Amino acid sequence: MRSWSIALILIVISAGMLLSNVDVVSIFKGSHYVTDVSRSDNDVNCTACHKSVAKEMEITRTLGGPHSDLSCESCHRFNNSTVTQFAVANESGAFPGKEAHAAYVPRCLDCHGGNGVLITNRFGQTVYAPPARAFNQTPIPNYTAHKQLFEYCKQLGDENLACLACHSNYSVNLSFKYHYSLSYVLSNWNFTSFTPNGIRVYSVNVSKQSKFSGKHVFLPLNKINCSKCHENIYLGLINGIHAPIYWYLSWKKSNWTAYNLWDDRRYHGIGIYDSSTGDYIINTSWINNTYCAQCHYNLNVNSTAAYNGLVHCAEKVSCLTCHGTGKPYDPYDVIGTGNQSSNKIGHRQLLNELNEVNNNYPRMYHADVCMGCHKASIHATVSCGWCHNKGSVSVDVYSEPDGRVYVW
Repeated sequence: MRSWSIALILIVISAGMLLSNVDVVSIFKGSHYVTDVSRSDNDVNCTACHKSVAKEMEITRTLGGPHSDLSCESCHRFNNSTVTQFAVANESGAFPGKEAHAAYVPRCLDCHGGNGVLITNRFGQTVYAPPARAFNQTPIPNYTAHKQLFEYCKQLGDENLACLACHSNYSVNLSFKYHYSLSYVLSNWNFTSFTPNGIRVYSVNVSKQSKFSGKHVFLPLNKINCSKCHENIYLGLINGIHAPIYWYLSWKKSNWTAYNLWDDRRYHGIGIYDSSTGDYIINTSWINNTYCAQCHYNLNVNSTAAYNGLVHCAEKVSCLTCHGTGKPYDPYDVIGTGNQSSNKIGHRQLLNELNEVNNNYPRMYHADVCMGCHKASIHATVSCGWCHNKGSVSVDVYSEPDGRVYVW
């Protein structure tokens, strides 16, 4: 019995000696190796978990897009954010945060609101983040084209979605409503009837171009495609409703022709006239942001918000923005010829009646009224006297994308 007890004691002692020389397995291996956050460029490896974000930023740098020179900390530990205290480090040491620890989800307007801010990029350089004008005002001005989109996203709880829709590779899924057509009757250059008809529902469903979320693929300006969301306008341009044509009977030609007074077939044109064939070739590659900006970010008309540095991205404009009374391209002097000079007054009278400054008609209908005459081939189908002899004319104008016009 005693020998068994001695043997058992020896076994226990041997096991203890063995265990004392073997590493203990831990599921928290490495948990006592802490990172240094004493500098602004701390050695926390954000991309260890956020690999997809790192890959998207690589795409951004390849494209040369905005934020390509920024580090994670530039945005997510931004000192001037609306969060007043969060994890931050400077020369004096590291300080814990209250509202947010380590990383803060920034608002785009944290940097791009007000007059913009100076921010430190990943190279330690100070760079300027320009303001997104108008979106930092309360209320947002009506001249901003994307006001409703921004306010809708803000109601959803993430105003950044409005910015990401254009400025990133993020997916877009939305729909909006506008009038289906506009009917009006003119008599002696005055409206006797003005009726918006029906509702057109336009849906947009654009999927991201990569397998990632797309939020961190920031596009350079020349890569942003307005028709990503506004394909109806794109089709309207091709069909002619968004790029008006002025028909007139030239003394040099015996038939109606598709030239206007400046021998350019289409105002704000997107095509090329081939004199050898007489064909008008539409060059759809011209429909890009530069083309859209000629009207919607017009720096040449002093009454526009863009000219005065008040609008970001796109301004909600109408034909009267450039062609209204007293504007740089007032058409007063080119309307009517010879004994039709009285029609110049009539045309201006119509423009003045449209003027929303006098609270007459919202600007969304201005172009439809103008297209009642300036849509392709309209003048070839109506009697001159209906308008130019101060008669009565009825017009139906359909909105984009088809833009059909009927006159009787």
